[in-house]
Amino acid sequence: MRMKQISYHVLSVFLLVAGCTATYAQLPPRIQKVTTVEGITEYRLDNGLRVLLFPDPSKPTITVNVTVLVGSGSEGYGEKGMAHLLEHLVFKGTPGHPDIPRELTEHGTRPNGTTSFDRTNYFETFQATEENLKWALDMEADRLVNSFIAKKDLDSEMTVVRNEWEAGENFPQAVLQKRILAAAYEWHNYGHTVIGARSDIEKVPIERLQEFYRKHYQTDNAILMVAGKIDEPTTLKLINASGDSSTSSPISENAASIYTSVQPIGMALSSPTMRKVEMRSQDVPSPHPNSFARSPVTVSGAIDCTTRRCSSPNWTRSSTDASDGRKPALGFAEMTRVPTFLRRDTSPSCCSSASAARTVCLLVP
Repeated sequence: MRMKQISYHVLSVFLLVAGCTATYAQLPPRIQKVTTVEGITEYRLDNGLRVLLFPDPSKPTITVNVTVLVGSGSEGYGEKGMAHLLEHLVFKGTPGHPDIPRELTEHGTRPNGTTSFDRTNYFETFQATEENLKWALDMEADRLVNSFIAKKDLDSEMTVVRNEWEAGENFPQAVLQKRILAAAYEWHNYGHTVIGARSDIEKVPIERLQEFYRKHYQTDNAILMVAGKIDEPTTLKLINASGDSSTSSPISENAASIYTSVQPIGMALSSPTMRKVEMRSQDVPSPHPNSFARSPVTVSGAIDCTTRRCSSPNWTRSSTDASDGRKPALGFAEMTRVPTFLRRDTSPSCCSSASAARTVCLLVP
């Protein structure tokens, strides 16, 4: 009898190990399982995106939520309320999804988003079908990196956000919270309300919003959660959404150096210290495992050699651009990390030689 019990235990352990091995073997490329806690499984994509899956077959719906780890706590002077204002603009569409509110209505859901001190999230709950889930993942992936963030939308949404600010000024609880925060955090951004200051809401330049969006709305600064009546393997395949496309040399975020093509900009930017910078992914000498590109990528911008600040960065894909010149809609796993020097201050070595055709630009960790 004892031998039978031992055999059963050995068989159970073998089946458990075999099941775990099979589960890992079935994962799509570029997705790694991290851990499972109380029915919620965490995965991580090679481009840094974290994914939480919470299957619940008792529900007739699915909820897709994207949390970007940025909020009012990351705003600078003259930018109070910018994170919340940007939340409104992200609903204004992308080249691949030009009318997001209409799409949400067609799929039986509505616009949902919230902004706090350290995070901004966007979510929708809809009937549990694979078609609806595929649409939601495609839409969220597209607006994470391809939102218009246009001046005309800022002009219209500014008045909406200002009305919210005015409503808060007439709400005693909001006024009390504003004064308590100001007393508790004298020199920290937590001392300001998320809704911001009226003067900043009315005057924030679209260029600052666009820079804020490009800097923080990246896959390595976001968490995707899918919960409800889902099949995990199917959901992971939809999230991966890259098929068997070939890859090229990825942009390396942590490489010791990257080669850039530097040309003087001159009076075009009203500053003799401004220089045009262009970098192609195939120029990067050492790929980083947490960066991924479907095809050669060109990233360009303008570096101010006085402040070492890169402004107006943009990127294009040389072999996947649509025929009309728009950026292609990418799945979550297909996205590429934007190089650090296009999101933060750059090294002075970028400006080491005004006449050099090529120079080395060191990245800031």
